[in-house]
Amino acid sequence: MVSPLFVNRSWLTAYFRQTSPTALYFRLRLLYRSGSMVMTELLFDSEHTVAFLVDLLNTPSPTGYHTEAVEIIEKAFRALAIPDLIIERSVKGALILTWPGEHNDTPRGLTAHTDTLGLMVKEIKSSGRLKLTQLGGFMWNAVEFEGVTVQTFPGQRFRGTVLPVEASVHIHRGAGDNPRNADTMEVRLDARVQSADDTRALGIEVGDFVFLDPR
Repeated sequence: MVSPLFVNRSWLTAYFRQTSPTALYFRLRLLYRSGSMVMTELLFDSEHTVAFLVDLLNTPSPTGYHTEAVEIIEKAFRALAIPDLIIERSVKGALILTWPGEHNDTPRGLTAHTDTLGLMVKEIKSSGRLKLTQLGGFMWNAVEFEGVTVQTFPGQRFRGTVLPVEASVHIHRGAGDNPRNADTMEVRLDARVQSADDTRALGIEVGDFVFLDPR
């Protein structure tokens, strides 16, 4: 058996410069479990962690559209180069990680979802604006005046804003008291459209995903 190695801050700091912080954690953890290392202190690189989370949170992933987010997570795990870690995808695109332990009689599982709330184009109105349906459960007033991105089937993206159909209180006196629901809310595109044909000419169709801006 290898003699225990006591690790101090200066050793960890030097090693940090040669490998990613997350990979360092797992490598030290593996050495510790094998009895070849005793850790006295472990640094945590918050900058690296925040950068990963910001990248993930800025990646659109409403229910039904998870591919981009899963790719980011898979790439992060592959970069760790964890020994014996098995990385697979299910037939529906879910990411499955299997990390064999010292025993297989008491397996443990951890699940997490990568999808978020979102919207989908339900109808292209005669005005060129978009009627919506929800992906996930939320109150409509929670997304009022939110910026959104509409993704077409070929992959083009257009910006827009979620607004009440009657958005101006100085024109529609009772607008502030109107209910907020799928019939009273719409997306106004940041494009010169005045008809359904104008909007369809951009490539936008019923069934296109609408991504809410992260915040």
